[in-house]
Amino acid sequence: MDKKITLNDLSEFYKNERKMSQFLIDMQDSSSYFNSVSDFTISNIMAYSKALSVRNSNYLGKLDFILN
Repeated sequence: MDKKITLNDLSEFYKNERKMSQFLIDMQDSSSYFNSVSDFTISNIMAYSKALSVRNSNYLGKLDFILN
């Protein structure tokens, strides 16, 4: 069945889009969002992503390994 979109649905969508747009504009104006992560934190995340290995197994599902 196709979902019918009402005028109320469209109105709610529009309101949510305006809120999201305003949030992104406010976030862009505030430099504290972008300066809060240190280079040390980023290098730790990058090292973890290089060491992480996720494999599929027919018997066990997904296996997560930290290769070190």
